Amino acid sequence: MGVLIEPLNTSPALLFEPDASLVIELVAPDLEFEDADIEGLAAGANRILVGGEVLQFARATPLGDRRWQLRGLLRGRGGTEDAAANGHSAQTLAILLDDNLVALDPVEVPVSEMTRIAAIGTGDSDAVIAPVTNVGLSRRPPSPVHGRIKIASDQSRELSWSRRARGQWRWENSVDVPLVEEREAYIVGYGSAETPFTAWSVEEPCLQLSKEACDDLLARFGAADLWVKQIGTFDQSSPLLLDRLM
Repeated sequence: MGVLIEPLNTSPALLFEPDASLVIELVAPDLEFEDADIEGLAAGANRILVGGEVLQFARATPLGDRRWQLRGLLRGRGGTEDAAANGHSAQTLAILLDDNLVALDPVEVPVSEMTRIAAIGTGDSDAVIAPVTNVGLSRRPPSPVHGRIKIASDQSRELSWSRRARGQWRWENSVDVPLVEEREAYIVGYGSAETPFTAWSVEEPCLQLSKEACDDLLARFGAADLWVKQIGTFDQSSPLLLDRLM
């Protein structure tokens, strides 16, 4: 565990970034990182949580004074592309995701922003109390991907996309990922993702809009974005931009 020494730039989280790096200051001198090759990264090695983003690194170089440079990054892992797109400031908490993590019983430790964790070490006189961060992050469905637009000869539009699923990170050929959620459902909105002008609920990964419907949207609300979110059992995904009517 440690903190970023300098800001980490934004990333589209699409490809392996061999020259990208970050510097972390660890909390203790006996902690260390190890290198991993591409095969190891593909198998899930060297995952680290920085703020609300899961990323992976290929090479680790000690710099002294508990500081390490991690180079060769895979950003936005596990559906955290939105956090990668925002970047991270210096002093952001960073935690290695390995077998040393301890699962907490949700019955004893409720999933809530009000939950606090107290920890005390051997020989310590006072406990350290900290809030739970990234509440519900692992229960939020990943945003849909591969947005597509097909414009017909009559100027109607077919919007479509591909869904992903929590915990299902491998793309198997010709096989849909498991649904995981209780049902397949999406919300397609026009305007701001927080407060859309209007929205449609659909149960399959596509939406048809006639030319008349598009003209009506422009006349009533002006130019704006069309986006989609997956509706999960516990939360909604981040939006995927599909189109912009102008």
